[in-house]
Amino acid sequence: MPKLSASEYEKLISSISEAFTNSTRLRQFARKEYGKKNLWMGASGYKHQIDASLKSDEEILLVECKHWTDRIKPGVFFDFFGRLIDIRNHPKYNNKILRGAIVTKTGWTTGVETAIKYYSQFCSVFKVNDISEIEGMIHTHYIAGAGGIQSEGAVGQPTIIQEPTNSDNDIIVKSSSPSDVTIIWDTETQKK
Repeated sequence: MPKLSASEYEKLISSISEAFTNSTRLRQFARKEYGKKNLWMGASGYKHQIDASLKSDEEILLVECKHWTDRIKPGVFFDFFGRLIDIRNHPKYNNKILRGAIVTKTGWTTGVETAIKYYSQFCSVFKVNDISEIEGMIHTHYIAGAGGIQSEGAVGQPTIIQEPTNSDNDIIVKSSSPSDVTIIWDTETQKK
């Protein structure tokens, strides 16, 4: 299979973007956008180009794609995080639930893991290869559901990278596809 260009990777990620949330509204009713014309106004007045997005009447997921050969570092996370804050603070979006996701094909450094553990309620990180398989994630809201963390019909054997360290459901797992997510920790019972 030939390697994807950055724009082809963005298109691929947009096509599977509903895999980055468990929100029914976003999965079923969201409008998808991607590419250079996907601009979001920030409170500062700056128009941010967002690689891929999902938007419903109540919720927004903004996705930053990094089709790099190097792992992403904390500066990339904090740059995107700042852009999310600017967009979230715009009056047009302040009555909506807004979350972000960074998608990379090569992974991330431990510094990103440290940052994302604190801010995981607002932004997630996914490793997705060129054939749209989710190979890793640092996430809480993807698999957090009512009454604790749940999953229906998950298949496969994800690898625990790190167990949660606080009550914010901080979870780091590996998975080979969007349908291959298995819950590894229930914060209510504190059991795997």
